[in-house]
Amino acid sequence: MRSSLIITSALVATSSARALIPGIVDLLAYAHSPCLGLDSLTNHGFIHHNGRNMTIPHLLEGLAAGMNIDADFTIVIGGVGLLSSPNPLGDSFDLHDLNQHNSLIEHDASLSREDATTTSISQAAKAIANHTDDSEERKPYDTAGVANVENVRGLFEKERLSCDLGWRPRAEPITLNSLGLKALELFNANPQAVPEGATITK
Repeated sequence: MRSSLIITSALVATSSARALIPGIVDLLAYAHSPCLGLDSLTNHGFIHHNGRNMTIPHLLEGLAAGMNIDADFTIVIGGVGLLSSPNPLGDSFDLHDLNQHNSLIEHDASLSREDATTTSISQAAKAIANHTDDSEERKPYDTAGVANVENVRGLFEKERLSCDLGWRPRAEPITLNSLGLKALELFNANPQAVPEGATITK
């Protein structure tokens, strides 16, 4: 989840695409992922609206257009998807294939998804508290600016990009390297922080 938050905070405000919300009748036809960003991109039509038949070329185009995510990071996401697929030797996967517990994308102590039974409310609360403390300490050095609460609410509650409120992808592409450096910076800012999903003992 930390990487999801980094991606979210790294994205700075537009896209003219409007959210395409599925109706109740066709809800079962849609494949959803544990990643808010991917689900938001489906809702806006940057990637297949039904969340199915994701290929690396399709993701390269959609993630770049929707969130300015660079090819290196997109290939990792696509590779994880292909390996998670029931047919890992195929050339496509469905977003729900990413719903494997404690994988690179789905894990406990998420700020937006239910935990599995292997964690507790206390563990999730401590992980969130550590993340909040870490964020508070880093505020003066935040170069991406502050996030508009309504934009974050749109992503977390509605799985949509708040284009109507002025959200736009950041000008600099999000690369695997820039994401890794940001994650390392977050971790080093508070060495007492507990990694998400870790067990806390006293």
